[in-house]
Amino acid sequence: MRESVALACRVLAATGLVEHVLGHISVRTSPDELLVRCRGPRESGLRYTTAEDIRPVPLHGTPETGDWSVPNELPIHTEVLRRHPEATAVVHAHPPAVVTMALAGLPWLPLFGAYDIPAARLAADGIPVWPRSVLVNDHDLAGQMADAMGDRPVLVLSGHGLVSVAGGDPETAVARAVLQAIAVDTLARHTLAVAQAGGSRWRSPTRTWRSCPIWAGRSTSRPCGGTWCGAPKTPEVPASTTRRAAVRDEYLKGVLASEKKNLDSSEIAARDEFNRQHPPNKGLVVEDDLRKMELPARPWRNNRGHYFDLADYEVLSAHISELKPGNNSVRHRHTTEAYLYVVKGHGFSLINYDDEPIEVVEWQEGTLFAPPRWAWHQHFNLDGNDTARYLAIQDTGLLRTMRLHNIERHGVQLSPEEGKQLLDAAVESGTTHGARK
Repeated sequence: MRESVALACRVLAATGLVEHVLGHISVRTSPDELLVRCRGPRESGLRYTTAEDIRPVPLHGTPETGDWSVPNELPIHTEVLRRHPEATAVVHAHPPAVVTMALAGLPWLPLFGAYDIPAARLAADGIPVWPRSVLVNDHDLAGQMADAMGDRPVLVLSGHGLVSVAGGDPETAVARAVLQAIAVDTLARHTLAVAQAGGSRWRSPTRTWRSCPIWAGRSTSRPCGGTWCGAPKTPEVPASTTRRAAVRDEYLKGVLASEKKNLDSSEIAARDEFNRQHPPNKGLVVEDDLRKMELPARPWRNNRGHYFDLADYEVLSAHISELKPGNNSVRHRHTTEAYLYVVKGHGFSLINYDDEPIEVVEWQEGTLFAPPRWAWHQHFNLDGNDTARYLAIQDTGLLRTMRLHNIERHGVQLSPEEGKQLLDAAVESGTTHGARK
């Protein structure tokens, strides 16, 4: 196993995903131990990694590796492996193209099709970005990073690099985690090349990806003539309608979103790409039962959801969100006003402005509540066996037309355990809002 991890380190160096001594790979070998690439007494970089450089360290407790030093960012590996018992291998690398992509704020799109199907799949399913570029050298930071990653196999660390995770057999998991990192690097290099050439990003509708025989793992000998992968023709529509759609669907950053701190942590690009992949329901009514309708994953928000743009409204829009059993959403805020109506489940929400105490709202099916505009909020599902859902109705259209729409992710994400502690304290002090179940 040590030789396999050493070989994987050399592959990272050979493909340009790491330079000199920075970057590392780990693999779980038992419930309480992992092998990780350490720096030796004669360190010469990942390109020259040997099996001797791969040392065993405990998943919990202080490692003892003799003349070898563990990575400063060992918590990346131990925190991910602790939180995800199904995970086996973790790769942390610094691909220059990935770093440039994140710093430029370019969205992670399925830019190409059959050229690199694994990369396209990763992009289509969502590649989350953690907005912090710090050294992840303690478990608090590693926990925030893991929150941002959710259940996705790859996380981009803005201004830093990426983390790739795979499960299953250790030998296979190490290889798969490396290949995922290479796929994201390939996607980044091509996106930057297309942007530099002045080309437009190719956008394919959800139907294209989900129906493609190659995507679905099927083969076909019948030429499709572009049915699967060709860019669909845009129907002719009145100029006023086109302009309105451009404002609402292809949002141009405005006053608030132009602030540097907001650009770094904005969720606007992820939201817009999600709606390109999963077009909002239109018309006069949502035919599906909001409590039961199938919802696609929203990796950047650590939940599932779908958007609604009904009756050609220019002010209001809505979306349904689902929280996983015993889990939580991402802590965030937005410039829109929002009414949240709980259609299923039991949980609570934490709400506050910067430098103000956290308010706790406990909710259940039938509860209506509203986080104040631009206040931080995070939602938690108290049911460990079932999902929870809420419907959000917002003035998104108005804010987009005024170019004031923004959604910002908080730099500190609270875990379910931390959220529950705040809930219990509020209950004990009698300061919760909403009726107890």
